[in-house]
Amino acid sequence: MSCRWSRVAALLAVVTVICFATAQATFLPAGVRYEEIECDIVVAGGSTAALAASLAAARTAPEKRICLLESTNWPGGQLTSSAVSAVDFGTHNDFAAMVASLPGNPGKCWVSHWCYEPADLLHKWIFPTINQTKNLRVFYNTVVKKAYTAKGPHGDEVKSILAVQRVPKEENEAWRNRLSEDLLDWYSLYESKTFNKKALHFSAPLFIEATEFGDLLVTADAPFAQGIEYPYEDDYTTLDCGQTHVFPLYMSIEKEPVKQPHFPPPPRGISYEIPSQFSWGRIWSYRRSIGLEGPENEARIGETSNQNWGPPPGNDYNLGYLYLPTQEVKAQAKNWHGGINMTSLADAELTAFGWYTYYSQQCNKTQKPEVCARVALAASVAGTDLGLSKVPYLRESRRSIGIHNFRLMYENMTSHVNPTGVVFADRVAIGEYFYADIHHMADGLCKYPAYLGDRSIKPYYVPFRALTNRDFGNMLVAGKTMAQTFKANAATRLHPVEWTTGLAAGVAAALMSTHSIPTTTQLYENNIKLLQETISTQAPLQWTL
Repeated sequence: MSCRWSRVAALLAVVTVICFATAQATFLPAGVRYEEIECDIVVAGGSTAALAASLAAARTAPEKRICLLESTNWPGGQLTSSAVSAVDFGTHNDFAAMVASLPGNPGKCWVSHWCYEPADLLHKWIFPTINQTKNLRVFYNTVVKKAYTAKGPHGDEVKSILAVQRVPKEENEAWRNRLSEDLLDWYSLYESKTFNKKALHFSAPLFIEATEFGDLLVTADAPFAQGIEYPYEDDYTTLDCGQTHVFPLYMSIEKEPVKQPHFPPPPRGISYEIPSQFSWGRIWSYRRSIGLEGPENEARIGETSNQNWGPPPGNDYNLGYLYLPTQEVKAQAKNWHGGINMTSLADAELTAFGWYTYYSQQCNKTQKPEVCARVALAASVAGTDLGLSKVPYLRESRRSIGIHNFRLMYENMTSHVNPTGVVFADRVAIGEYFYADIHHMADGLCKYPAYLGDRSIKPYYVPFRALTNRDFGNMLVAGKTMAQTFKANAATRLHPVEWTTGLAAGVAAALMSTHSIPTTTQLYENNIKLLQETISTQAPLQWTL
């Protein structure tokens, strides 16, 4: 460690002590336990991108201390805790190595090449890889409560994060309740009936925002957008509405007949049906996570199926936006609890339970009676007592505004003359999907502008500028919180692109740390070739069409 680096570290330590004194006075209840933690790079996580960023940073800079704040006990976001266990493409880099740890396509599903149960991926690749990465420390069941910022020699900087770590008071109690009953408790520093709490104060020179709710963006008072740009994509005004959200669940065909559980009725206005173009068995095999040999659209004893069916009338919830209005979100930043519309969150849970009940009752119309008598809610597969995913599957989040006000836009992802989208000089990731996939809310709840109509895309490139924040030179962003528009996010929100943008952000942070590059602007202006060369050793940066 150089003398110059030591002086910077000492100065940072002084600043963080001051910040933490403020944290104690403002946030910490009397007697609460806390711990000071120093890192070289802090990843505020909970998403697929966060896992990728942490591993990439640790791999690129093995001498640096990487700290991952994981909001659940299942790292991986969509891959695990959100129970979207059917991967959308992704055949390159270590993402492919991860899914290759599964035995082919365990579910024999038809929506993807890989449908699986989360525990398989966790125990066959994610946990072993984390355990083998000696310079990565994961703080499970931990969420961002507050970011502390200050002016530095190169502009505004995030100096530290105050986080809340929760420890269940009884074994297996952490996932006994619905998330809507516990989420506000996650962000509270006060102990509760369910959790003991610990305040963790993280100081570091560099931070990566890869949360599911944009926790770091909001609490740092960084520029961000939420909802749909209106009336045109290049506007900075937004509507507080957008994509639906959903609680996926798992169903199984057990060895013995099962008594069906009783749930509260679904929210008023929710009705269910199986569309005429699909059969019961076709929905069963869509995201089937364990599939046995036999006809594709026939359920068999011993199988499990992931239910993430929508747009409505499946378990997609379209009657309320997940996020509070932008102004309420900014006001809540002083005492952050995720900025979530708790009614919409709870109603999404009831909608998922209602779909399970309806879908189970329809089994006898096409499946064998002995199979239908054994349909069960496979709670353990989701890792919760009630059977829903630990956290909802989010199709959008709060989005950063990048350096020079950059945002990745839909027009960058398509072309009438070229085989790909725009080939950015600062490209750091590639992505593909059929189209910009938007799950609409119910009629009348969101004024979707006309420009959302054309949604076809080409294989596209993600530039480094999308991984930055305009006001904070030591903050990178990845996944759904990237600097992008609502429409662009509809194409980038899938597992593989979350992974590759997370990987790129992790490599960028590692290079900034090892080469003493103080800001993302300087990395962009002076070191893009180095960044691209380093990323290319881990993931491709060029399409071969």
